[in-house]
Amino acid sequence: VSSALLIDHNGTKITEVAEAAQRVSESREAKAAAATSSTLTAIEKIDFEQNNKTD
Repeated sequence: VSSALLIDHNGTKITEVAEAAQRVSESREAKAAAATSSTLTAIEKIDFEQNNKTD
């Protein structure tokens, strides 16, 4: 990245934009991991219930 690109036409530093995008990305990853974890927990619960049925 050349130093000419470090400030855009609004005067916002590109690095600030990049840092904000990184925070959003990390937040999304955390939410996705939590969703995956809860989904796996639900699947395990169903498997447990299926395996422990007393028919």
